[in-house]
Amino acid sequence: MVNECLTFLLAATQTTTSLLYHLTYYVYRDPKILQRLRNEVKSNISIPDFDSSFNEEWARVLLNEENIEGWNFLTHCVYETLRIDPSIRTSSVHEMNESVVI
Repeated sequence: MVNECLTFLLAATQTTTSLLYHLTYYVYRDPKILQRLRNEVKSNISIPDFDSSFNEEWARVLLNEENIEGWNFLTHCVYETLRIDPSIRTSSVHEMNESVVI
């Protein structure tokens, strides 16, 4: 049971890492996408005395479930990244060794 739980934990970590890696790559590859995401962040986060340091106020704003609905472009970027580079392709340990007719 413990081994199965560890397997699920490691699989989730690996797929999340793969998603974030690919998402970062695609966002920084296109300056228009990066700028649009930055604009979305600025419009969704309203912290007085905005600075770049991460503090408790940032955590309160970013980790609030009610703010998730305002991140439409980021959500679409994540979905598109998963469409182009699905995590299962890089995290799967199965290998096909013969042809299959579908």
